[in-house]
Amino acid sequence: MPAIRNKAIITATIFIAFFFMHSGHIMAQKKEFKTYKNNLTINLTRFILNEARFGYERSFSERHIGRIVLGFQYPTSSESFNSGTLALGYSPNYYKVSKGIYTALGYNYILGKHSRIYVSGEVYFSYNYYDKKYYHDCEQHGGDSYVALQSMQLKKTGLKILFGKKARLVSGNKMGLELDFFAGIGVQYRYEKLTEFEKQYGSCNYDYSDLYTFDPPEVYYYKNWYPTLHAGILVCVPF
Repeated sequence: MPAIRNKAIITATIFIAFFFMHSGHIMAQKKEFKTYKNNLTINLTRFILNEARFGYERSFSERHIGRIVLGFQYPTSSESFNSGTLALGYSPNYYKVSKGIYTALGYNYILGKHSRIYVSGEVYFSYNYYDKKYYHDCEQHGGDSYVALQSMQLKKTGLKILFGKKARLVSGNKMGLELDFFAGIGVQYRYEKLTEFEKQYGSCNYDYSDLYTFDPPEVYYYKNWYPTLHAGILVCVPF
């Protein structure tokens, strides 16, 4: 059910994005184009994954824009979560129980002043963690399923190459309102430390009192490079 709900939210978001992009294009044709030096942004799509991500952009010329981004992961109150992954091993259930921070530096090159299409590069670092949550790994074969009480620390360092388009909705004398649609690819290095305190195989619905206790806890380290996909919508307030 969570996977179906997430797909429905993403589909609705894409539909709304195209609607506003078309509306913004029509409005831009009717009004004289106005430029702004500064821009504050909020990433709408990250709220789906329990993260608030804010940005600040500064225009150095008509085509060159610098960008900084700061994000905060806010967890649910759940004491447990289930396995569930999307493309390239990404698990939204995994991060909904995590706390964390995200920081990035980026650069936009505007390909066309009036078309508002751009290409962008961004380097970023994030740190996510959770403490003593019950993880339910539900496989098709019962013997491969398990429940584990575990803690996790995850550091991610990466690079994104994005293509995007800004759609002007409102153009005032001192500030405006825009939507920014972007998508791209990247590469990411992950360093993960996983600590298991209790575990039991055979089912993903165990009574927690039946789990085997590790003394001392089992500690695992995972280090690897991964390809990444990126897409989203920003609400922008230029001024």
